[in-house]
Amino acid sequence: ASALPHFLAAGEGWRWWPDAAVCYVCFVEAANTYGECPDCSQHRLLPGRSLTTGQPICRDCSGITTPLVCNTCGKEGQRVRAGECASCALRTTLTGYLQPDQRPQAQALIDALTQVSRPLSLIHWLNKNKTSVAILTGLGDGSIAYSHDAFDELPAGGSREHLRALLIQHELLPPRDRFLPAFHTWLDDKLRSVDGQNHHSILRRFAQWTTVRTAHARIEQGQSTEGVLLTGKQNVTVAIQLLNWLSTRQLQLATLQQLDLDRWITTGPSTRKRIQPFLRWAATAREAPPLTVPRSRMTIAPLAEEQRLSWIRRCLHDDTVPLRARVAAMLVLVYAQPIGRIVELRTSDLETHDGQRFIRFGSARCPLPDPFAALVDQHLPTRRRRTQTGPDTIWLFPGQRPGDHISANSMRVQLHRNGLAIFKARNAALQDLVRQTPPAIVARTLGFSSGAMQRQADAAAVNYQRYAPQLRTRQAIHS
Repeated sequence: ASALPHFLAAGEGWRWWPDAAVCYVCFVEAANTYGECPDCSQHRLLPGRSLTTGQPICRDCSGITTPLVCNTCGKEGQRVRAGECASCALRTTLTGYLQPDQRPQAQALIDALTQVSRPLSLIHWLNKNKTSVAILTGLGDGSIAYSHDAFDELPAGGSREHLRALLIQHELLPPRDRFLPAFHTWLDDKLRSVDGQNHHSILRRFAQWTTVRTAHARIEQGQSTEGVLLTGKQNVTVAIQLLNWLSTRQLQLATLQQLDLDRWITTGPSTRKRIQPFLRWAATAREAPPLTVPRSRMTIAPLAEEQRLSWIRRCLHDDTVPLRARVAAMLVLVYAQPIGRIVELRTSDLETHDGQRFIRFGSARCPLPDPFAALVDQHLPTRRRRTQTGPDTIWLFPGQRPGDHISANSMRVQLHRNGLAIFKARNAALQDLVRQTPPAIVARTLGFSSGAMQRQADAAAVNYQRYAPQLRTRQAIHS
């Protein structure tokens, strides 16, 4: 089909050229190809092909008679409905739903959505998604207010949250952390499995004074609450297990003995040792006596240095690994950054000073050398997903929701799917860094605490002391 000079539109599925059939995929590609026509030197749509060179040429030079000009805006391109291009057809659809003549604030959303790079994908999404159409119609006729409270009253689901994110992105709703409301809903459901009204009150206070307060502090600092709330769910779940166990044995939290606590911990899974935050809070709130939980230090052996270097080479050169995963993995392998911090990186965290590239982790600024800088540059123009709407995203790793970054859990899944053991890789990078550089400097450069880096340095020294005799033994054996 690419060697033919013309095409004509006829019916669905196939588009006919004068002497051959052209499939719909080729038709769409031709009707969306723009550039300078080599025959007339004009910059315009290039749907045809030159008979002599096979290069794309404009409609007039190729003799195409199929209408390829939008009846509304006059732009050349694929006409998708009633003689309109995709942008104009989308504007007509959204105007009918949102009624900007009655709700003027909706005009900003309509203008933004019609400027996306793939408006046809939004048309297809609206055609298939009745829930989203119902919400947009409600916003237009006034039955749904432009408020978070009104959206909270709608049935929960992906369509509701996607449209909420769109409205936040275009400043039609105030910003709101999306994880905290979900945590409150989860907590309400979870407390239904608790025995005893007094236990309900204790657990709700525990969640409020530990998890919720911390989440609000992170929101004020502009940070994600995903990790904090995930930890909070784990702590509440373990606390529920303890309180239900006490109820079945007619025991009281206020008089809980160390022997009973030890029995509960040792007769169940290792996750029961996560009860320490709850017991610490309960003792402070005078709901329980001071009790101790056996310390369990879970250690994950780092990747061998050869494996780490192999992974770095793979991230730099292996095109079979998705580019997004390669950049994120390098941030783990080289800078030892946790996933929760990686997904919150913004494009503004990439800086250039005096010709040298840097990446910023919070208040810490670290050099970004080649060839990793080149990999990041390759990643930047590919960040936007096909469903991305609105202006260019500020996030280095944008998510599916408009205006939001990818979740930490989604990033972990992507890295694991491509074979990277995240915790082992991060431990290897940390220990390599503190072996080469004083821990205080590593902490200041990469945005970590000095205490955490000193612990890594101690662990690295122990590992190195164990490694050296083993190395001498292997050398002696081979010699």
